[in-house]
Parts: sequence; C-alpha cells; structure tokens
Amino acid sequence: MFYFQEKKLQIGLILSFFLVFNVFAASVNVTKAEKVATNWYRQWHPDKIHDAKVKQIIISKSENIVTIYIFKFEGGGFILI
Repeated sequence: MFYFQEKKLQIGLILSFFLVFNVFAASVNVTKAEKVATNWYRQWHPDKIHDAKVKQIIISKSENIVTIYIFKFEGGGFILI
C-alpha cells in the first residue's frame, strides 16, 4: 500500500514540475532563434565554422502558435529551438 502512495506522489510531483515550466514559457522570434542556433552550431562544430549558414528554416505551429523552429545548416545537421 505504501509503495502505491509513493508512486502517486512521484507522478504528481513530475506533472506539477512540467506544468510550472509550461506556464513560464515565452515566445521567441525567428531572428533570435536563428542567432541561438548558429551560435550553438559554431560552438559544437568549430571545424565547420564556415558552413554555419542556415540553409532552411522550418516553423512548426500548433493552434497558430509557433512551437518549434528547425534550422538546417549548409554544412549538414540541424538544430531545434
């Protein structure tokens, strides 16, 4: 019985954690997201620093709200913001 109550508490805490962080989410414009993606790409692929140009931007929306920016790079690879 105690194990079941402990599991319910753990699940409740996890759900609460996700709800709290979801409430404080802020929208990011595409220019700022592209700068973050490019900086991240350059940080983790210094050998491809000249290829750190965005080839394509895919914008995913849900209920007319931007949820994910996908940046594809000329040197290969992609980053989700």
